[in-house]
Amino acid sequence: MTVKWHRRDYQMIASVINEALGESLYNGAVDAETKQRILQDIRDKFSYVFRVDNPEYQESLFREACGVKNVGL
Repeated sequence: MTVKWHRRDYQMIASVINEALGESLYNGAVDAETKQRILQDIRDKFSYVFRVDNPEYQESLFREACGVKNVGL
């Protein structure tokens, strides 16, 4: 069965990622840069799935809504 993603799904997931960015999910277990990298990876994986699912998917809007800054390697 193939999942069909919709705009409300993109918005909900972006909201969860953005909220996680502001919370202390790791209770000091990791530094801020590591937390950014983890959330960036999650955001990018969702973005890939959405892009495959919908050729009209607007990745830039999702990335902005997530609020996760790109952390260089």
